[in-house]
Amino acid sequence: DEEEDDGPREKLLVDYASKLAGAQILEKSPSLKGASNLLTGDIDRYAIAPCQDKKLYVVVGLSEDILVKQIKLSNYERYSSHVREFQILASQEYPAPTA
Repeated sequence: DEEEDDGPREKLLVDYASKLAGAQILEKSPSLKGASNLLTGDIDRYAIAPCQDKKLYVVVGLSEDILVKQIKLSNYERYSSHVREFQILASQEYPAPTA
């Protein structure tokens, strides 16, 4: 018996920015609390920072070099402020070499 092709299969997406994949927080804003919670899939765990802090940052180290095809940013907290702007930077070295 030959297998029938059921059409395109759903591609497996791996969250390389998770603790399970070996990611870790390398650096963060001093006022940011719970930054390691950003690397879990548990929506009941979160990071928090004072509202007056305008520029927050998190440096996430991945366990391997990857080609990024998708970035997902989620906020499940109904009564928190939302991210208005964010920037993604990448480097194969940390700290990144300066030009």
